[in-house]
Amino acid sequence: MSFTTAQAQTPSQRDEIIRQQDQILRQQQEQFRSEDPLIPRQLPPGYEKPVLPDIPDSEENAPCFDLQHIEIEGWDTDLRPLVSRFEKTCIRKSDIDKIIEILTDYFVEHGFVTTRAYVPAQDLGSGILKLIVIEGTVEDISPSASEALTRGQMLSAFPGLQGKRLNLRDFEQGLDQINRLPNSNATVEFEPGSEQGKSVAVISNQVGKSWRASAGLNNSGSEATGELQQSYGGETYNWFGINDLISLSYGQDTEPASTLKASRSKSVSLSVPYGYWLLSLSANQFDYRNQIEGSVQDFKSSGRSTTWRADVDRVLHRDQTSKTTLFSSFTYKKTKNYIEDVLLEVSSRRLTILGLNVNHSRRFGKGLVSASVGYEAGLKVLGAKEDDHRGIDEPEAQFEKYTADLTVIQNFDVLDTPLSVTTGARGQWSPDTLYGTERISVGSLSTVRGFKESSISGDIGGFIRNEIAVRIPVTQPEVSRVASEIQPFVGFDYGVISQDVSEPLEGGRLSGWSTGFKIRGPNLNLSLTYAQAIDAPSFVNHRNSEVYFSATVAF
Repeated sequence: MSFTTAQAQTPSQRDEIIRQQDQILRQQQEQFRSEDPLIPRQLPPGYEKPVLPDIPDSEENAPCFDLQHIEIEGWDTDLRPLVSRFEKTCIRKSDIDKIIEILTDYFVEHGFVTTRAYVPAQDLGSGILKLIVIEGTVEDISPSASEALTRGQMLSAFPGLQGKRLNLRDFEQGLDQINRLPNSNATVEFEPGSEQGKSVAVISNQVGKSWRASAGLNNSGSEATGELQQSYGGETYNWFGINDLISLSYGQDTEPASTLKASRSKSVSLSVPYGYWLLSLSANQFDYRNQIEGSVQDFKSSGRSTTWRADVDRVLHRDQTSKTTLFSSFTYKKTKNYIEDVLLEVSSRRLTILGLNVNHSRRFGKGLVSASVGYEAGLKVLGAKEDDHRGIDEPEAQFEKYTADLTVIQNFDVLDTPLSVTTGARGQWSPDTLYGTERISVGSLSTVRGFKESSISGDIGGFIRNEIAVRIPVTQPEVSRVASEIQPFVGFDYGVISQDVSEPLEGGRLSGWSTGFKIRGPNLNLSLTYAQAIDAPSFVNHRNSEVYFSATVAF
């Protein structure tokens, strides 16, 4: 059931929910950027498709010979089903070529790009075709002579691969871990080893500077706590020499210090990879101050929300076009709210949350589809609030909720003009009454545009965003170093919060449309959006139109 309405929801609660959903949107955008490696790769340098050894002319010139059985040695799984259709037939040399090609394609498709199948000398008149597989293994992994990759970087990206079967997927994963760092562009080349079947993986990396800073301005805040927001950020890459990424950010309103409008956020995060694993630790703090109008006098409202989070991610499977990842998280949230500096016990709490999420991303043509399902549960650990079940409509700390996300991106050309169509949807369901920070909110730049100051939230709901953009590349060299692409766009969004039968003003539907443009580049990100509400419940007071803007400069 939903727990609050646009009218009952305080500005601080709305800011906190929207801030968290904006963070989810940013994480998804980062994920899509990281999915670039899913584009089908060409085989790496050093790989050559095997050539079938010559068969004596006396056999090649024969019309055909009867094949009763195929024997394949040197591989730990049964490969015969791949070529069994050739058994009990009369085959020629071209058929043997085809058998070798089928096995080679199988090895390449599964990433075993240095594994070979060949035909040894034998009596083909026996009715048995014997094939031998030479397993490709990793003799050594080393940086190229001109690169300064540390031992820690190599270990965290490619752990335990030396001496094992060479699988290109393992090296793609390691390269992804190195290339998580925006200053890296790592590649791999396989060179012949000291023995047949062995290869040396040589890692090259074009490294930029080891840090990045940014400053920005946007109007994402609320009127109650300061609409105009300034932001500052910094990142360091490979500080500990293990492909680690450290990120710091700070944001606050631009209101004069003498006013009662104020909001401030701080965050720090660290992520460290290890093969198919990624460990992330983060902490953030959000402070607000605003004024509440009373019938007799006004009151000062203030508060602080602090969140600590640990994430452990594991890539379960990947191939040339897809990747499946399991995300697990442990989150501790502490919220304190005050009226005239007096603690409000009823709205102050501690929550401890365990989360699990499975994501599958897949390339198709020029597009990408990403789908995920998630589960979260409130725990009774680390001093978290425990439910006493005194009221059926009271929020529960030991809650359960389920989420689902879907994003589809399709790129295509119309009259030589590159277009991008993006559809994103998110849904949430919970059998429990949730605290404000755990609800789903509809009405913001990251959900339904056109309702910046009048979002609604609840325990059950969802939204869908649709956007068509024209992608105009910037070709002038002096400009492209700062901004590489301009994207005019138009969008339509729709969201719904499930109606609570006990509260007629809780729940409803929002829809809105928007247009604007985005400028993307290595040093500049700029967006300007004009949005209008189309439909909303009668109790939602919204503006006729809204303008969102954001500008960030990196250096």
